[in-house]
Amino acid sequence: MPKVCTLFVRTMSSAPAIPSRPSSPRRRARYEAATSSGISPAATANVPVPSTHFPMRQTVAAPAPRVSSVYVTLITVAALWGAAVGLLVPRAAYRLSVEPEEPWRDRCPAGHVLAGPGRGWLGGPGRQACATTPSPYVAPLLTALACAALAAATGGPRPELAVWLLGAPFAVLLACVDARVHRLPDGLTLPLAAAVPLLLGGAELLPYEAGSWIHAVLGGLALGGAYLVLFWINPSGLGFGDVKLAVPLGAALGWYGWGVLFAGAFAGFLLGAVYGLGLMLLRRAGRSSAIPFGPFMLGGALLGLLFGAFTAVP
Repeated sequence: MPKVCTLFVRTMSSAPAIPSRPSSPRRRARYEAATSSGISPAATANVPVPSTHFPMRQTVAAPAPRVSSVYVTLITVAALWGAAVGLLVPRAAYRLSVEPEEPWRDRCPAGHVLAGPGRGWLGGPGRQACATTPSPYVAPLLTALACAALAAATGGPRPELAVWLLGAPFAVLLACVDARVHRLPDGLTLPLAAAVPLLLGGAELLPYEAGSWIHAVLGGLALGGAYLVLFWINPSGLGFGDVKLAVPLGAALGWYGWGVLFAGAFAGFLLGAVYGLGLMLLRRAGRSSAIPFGPFMLGGALLGLLFGAFTAVP
């Protein structure tokens, strides 16, 4: 045999055989993976082919955030405080709910003298014929809810929270009196106008405060001045008691900044407008009917304080 033919035969006999394309799907996948990577298919005969079926992803629930025990205790204590001092509101509201020319009441509806601490101002709502209100648990419930909401929005033992908790029962008391006789007594509004800025000044000296005393003072002056201008423009549409109440409310709202002051003041007008429109739609009042605006001022201030306390950073 010629030398060239012998070399060709040896070369052909020593060359690896080209395997045919397998018919099995798993073998076909192994074959295609081997040929695409340049590896001999025979070398990967025993290499397992990964399954094309992916396992379902197991969703692991994130651990629930642990609520601080101090936070829960703070809300509970605030609610209990509100319920306790709220029990004193009905008697005081009954005594203050008189016309401007009349003296404060010193006897219960049955004619008995109201005795007790603070010359009879501190005491329960009474029972049966001596009851000073037909709904003795409304004021405690409102005060407890307001105090608990303020504590929850504050988020911790901040010093200004003590000011809000001290002022909550007086706010409920003013709302009750104004709703009954359309009057905000000077014996409550004037002391509050002085006490709120002073207490906030003390709160600024303590750690973890989240407001500004300067903004509180300016807020009280700004809101009181705005209400004074409205009173001069339309004396029949706004009482002077509302002007005096605007000073402590402006100080409280201004503590958290001008945005909170504007939001709380606007919320008060919005609540009053919705209430008046509802009365008109129900034909229980006309355009010239007078409505007590103090409760809506206080409600708007509460909403503003909740917003400010929730967004404030110590």
